Amino acid sequence: VVQCPKMQPPLNGYFIQNSCNNYYNSACGIRCKVGFDLVGSSIRLCQSNSLWSGLDPNCRVRSCPKLRKPEHGSLNCSTDGTSYKTVCHVTCSKGYMLEGRSKLTCQANMLWDRKEPRCVEVLCPAIQKPSGVIVSPTVCRKAAMKPGGVCKLSCRHGYSLSGVMEEAHCLSSGKWSQVLQKAFCQDNEAPQIHCPEELKVATAEHQKTANVTWQTPETNDNSADEVSLQVIPAIAPPHLFPIGEITIVYTAVDKSGNKANCSFNIKVIDAEPPVIDRCRSPLPILTREETYQAFWEEPQFSDNSGAPVKIKKTHSPGDIFSRGETVVRYTATDPSGNSRTCDIQITIRAERFGNNGQKKFEVQYSVNRCDDFTLLDNFEKTFDNVLTEMVKPYRPDKVPALCSDDNDVECNVEELPKAQCLEYNYNYDNGFAIMGPGIWGDNYEPLSEMEYSYEPVQSFRIQKRSSEKSASVTPQLLSPKAKRQYNRKVSFNIPETDQKIHLVFNISASVALPDAKNDTAEADNQRRLLHTLERVARRLKRALDSDPLHEFTFGPEIILSDSKSLESSKAALFCRPGSVLKERMCVNCPVGTYYSLEHRACESCWIGAYQDQEGQLECKMCPPGTLTEYMHGRSTDECKGQCTPGTYSSNGLEICESCPLGTFQPAYSAKQCLSCPDGLTTVKRGAIEDSECGVPCTTGHVSRSGIMPCYPCPRDYYQPDAGKSFCLACPFYGTTTIAGATSRSDCSGFHSGYILATASQLIPTSLVTKSMLVANQV
Repeated sequence: VVQCPKMQPPLNGYFIQNSCNNYYNSACGIRCKVGFDLVGSSIRLCQSNSLWSGLDPNCRVRSCPKLRKPEHGSLNCSTDGTSYKTVCHVTCSKGYMLEGRSKLTCQANMLWDRKEPRCVEVLCPAIQKPSGVIVSPTVCRKAAMKPGGVCKLSCRHGYSLSGVMEEAHCLSSGKWSQVLQKAFCQDNEAPQIHCPEELKVATAEHQKTANVTWQTPETNDNSADEVSLQVIPAIAPPHLFPIGEITIVYTAVDKSGNKANCSFNIKVIDAEPPVIDRCRSPLPILTREETYQAFWEEPQFSDNSGAPVKIKKTHSPGDIFSRGETVVRYTATDPSGNSRTCDIQITIRAERFGNNGQKKFEVQYSVNRCDDFTLLDNFEKTFDNVLTEMVKPYRPDKVPALCSDDNDVECNVEELPKAQCLEYNYNYDNGFAIMGPGIWGDNYEPLSEMEYSYEPVQSFRIQKRSSEKSASVTPQLLSPKAKRQYNRKVSFNIPETDQKIHLVFNISASVALPDAKNDTAEADNQRRLLHTLERVARRLKRALDSDPLHEFTFGPEIILSDSKSLESSKAALFCRPGSVLKERMCVNCPVGTYYSLEHRACESCWIGAYQDQEGQLECKMCPPGTLTEYMHGRSTDECKGQCTPGTYSSNGLEICESCPLGTFQPAYSAKQCLSCPDGLTTVKRGAIEDSECGVPCTTGHVSRSGIMPCYPCPRDYYQPDAGKSFCLACPFYGTTTIAGATSRSDCSGFHSGYILATASQLIPTSLVTKSMLVANQV
């Protein structure tokens, strides 16, 4: 058997299948490990000569390219060469840093596992400027910095640096001493806000509040961002404030939470004095005593503030008063110091008047010329003088004095209306007719026997024309009950007439009262007065046919009396007009009343009139537009304004309330308001016309009247209430995306610009003091 020598695998090599036989014709395959290359034959055969074919194999190690020493560095390898698995380490000199990996290994593929590193100079990178941060010097932001360099960080005014220190140092490692990405500028400056000056506003008339408006404070911030505005208490202009002083505080808040506030005061001043609701003096008190305990109704006051008024008075009901007039003054003062006074007149009287009697006489004198006004004037004066002499003590050249029999009885004469010249025409079937008067004065009292009387006017003119008299008059035949207002004028020819002068006069008598009350003496005095006047009537009838009453001569004219024309009324006890008989005394009609000539009694002034004086014959009318609430008005203070249209009260006079929603009132002095038709209402109180009734506009819609037809609010406007005539602009120039917006929240930017946490309401009076903050927030 042929055998070859046993063969060993080369160093760093191995047999394929890890076996190699040395028998004839055996084949052995040889390979090298990774990193080595085979030199020689890779397959050898055992030949017949007992020798292996080919060349002896050898494994040669592989090598990588030689590495260069880096500039500004050093290279250290594990072997002298660059054979497989050689490891080299690269380091850099001081001030330089390795760019790449410091360890390199030769691989089986004869390549280093990484690129050759290099040593580069150490620099800190240029600083990327954080938002809002200032970096200095500017080179820090433009180029890399060598180790040891310093950069400074800062912020503009109103901001402070946060997250890092103010200086950053470049380290030898090429890194900055701080993490600059954390740097930022914190806003630490509060916004600027400016409030208006203090406001002083008077209350609305008859109201306890004032509707105050003011300019919302202006704000600005160093960030130029939007600033939110808060207000305490939660109100917005315009707003109703009660009487008093309140401090309004506005707070501006920027996005960084910095706050600034300002404040101003609103002072609602009550300059309106209390109102007199009732102030009436009692009737005069008649007493025999020197003093008297008086009682009266105390005045009533109210104030627009609604608060109770403090009342000071000089006297109280039940106090003792002396004779005469005493003023009781009530002074009502409201909490603001405004005052109103009411004076009550307390009158204590003990005056004594004489009993009087009166007798009225009517007499007519014939005259030829009614058109001679001068003649009539002279006759009237002469007749009056002669008549007056007759009641004086006896004079021989005159007829005996009419009252000469009773020395203690005084007589006086009074001509009532001035003389009237009447023309009687007897050419009519009914016996007579009054064709026209020769007017003498403004007052004419017709004869009581006549069924109809002529009503005189203010002017009369007679002209002679040939043989006839032509008169331009205003005649009217009327019932005595008819009113005395006439305008129509007619002209007519007057036939032959019997012209007479008509005179009416009173003769009165009086006697002094006894020093003390004496019913017997009083009754006797009254009988004597009545008897005296009846005797005067008889004497006057006899005197009418004798001088000086029978005939009066004025130049060529003679005026004769008609004794049959004398008529007299029955004598009666009376008091002068303006006073009435009370027991044995005449007392004046008190204030608040007038003396009725028709009823001969004191009567209360009617509603709309008053009388502030005693003993008057008529009442005074209230100023236009005012009325008294009750009869018996005693001063202009009781004349109250009428309720104007749109208001009402229980009596139609002030104080009036506005008509509630759903009602209206077009008239003055209304005591109730009228209801709108079914299904309709008004949009505000105090409606005047029925045209104000309708269907209110819904929210987001308006019209001129607040009722349908209505129109939606345009974009950028809104209206949260129904029945309005205007739209509200979005605050802070906000916008809406739709027309007909119904809420402020529909405005864009609203939530970030204006915080509304509480609805604006009327601040209760109890919460308003002389400087206070209400802890609500808008």
